[in-house]
Amino acid sequence: QWMDILRLLPDAVLWLPACNMAAETNLLHEAETHGIQAHQLVFSPPMPAADMLASLTHSDLVLDTLRIHQEQGIEDALRLGVPALTCTGRSMASRTGGSILHAAGLDELVTGSPADYVREAVRLGREPQALQVLRERIRVAQAGSHVFDHASTLQGWQAAWTTMAERYRSGLAPASFDVPSFPGAPHKFNG
Repeated sequence: QWMDILRLLPDAVLWLPACNMAAETNLLHEAETHGIQAHQLVFSPPMPAADMLASLTHSDLVLDTLRIHQEQGIEDALRLGVPALTCTGRSMASRTGGSILHAAGLDELVTGSPADYVREAVRLGREPQALQVLRERIRVAQAGSHVFDHASTLQGWQAAWTTMAERYRSGLAPASFDVPSFPGAPHKFNG
């Protein structure tokens, strides 16, 4: 999906953490086979967390991975005012990004298919004013959403894990449920 996004947004750059030389070479080769210019893939060297977070503020949009969501990356992006886009999958690991974005009131950044994910990323890449509106919504959400309140988020996660353990012990299948045990609107967990 990322290659499709870069092909459709030739001025876009995908910032990736540096990995081993073989992996970077393979990614660059794959990009070339999709008609992507090498300069559209930027591999950043390892850096202290504070520097990484500071550089994240220069991003227009964080693209979540599809199979296993980068929940800490999404939370960091939102705390810094940067929109993040995700695509829900069938496993819990591929739905955590959506849970975070729903809780922040950013439902439109949760897509239901890889094709929708690409379409939305390209739309946002072509509409800087839409990204600015999202940044403003994130700023407003930071003042009132429990996503940005660590204590209530921890309380919600503890309640969610307790509910999941109880469901498992009772022989119930995994299912989405609300955890209304902390301040604010109930948080939807997909377990």
